[in-house]
Amino acid sequence: MANRESCLVQVRSLEQQLGLLVGCGFHRAVGCDMWAAYRTILTDEQRRRANQAEFLDEVEEWKMIMEHYCFVVARNTHDAWALEFCNSGPDSLLGLEDTMSQLSKDISS
Repeated sequence: MANRESCLVQVRSLEQQLGLLVGCGFHRAVGCDMWAAYRTILTDEQRRRANQAEFLDEVEEWKMIMEHYCFVVARNTHDAWALEFCNSGPDSLLGLEDTMSQLSKDISS
């Protein structure tokens, strides 16, 4: 059972999780809930295969569970690959859309 000091109790939203990562020293953090990741990061073929799983009989329940968890990528380096990997929009290597949550801090701080 989670106590009051545990991360489960203190970090209740994607925005809080991103803020925690930036507060710990990461220059940029981007993320989305797992339902958004399913819709945007997975290919059509991967979604088709996932949809064939037996446990997906109740799509609304599965969607609710997926919206409860998040997928987050953070970086603390200025290497080109890290800049591309931790990006959103058309240039995102992961397929993260601009409308998904993102947080960054001034790299000079």
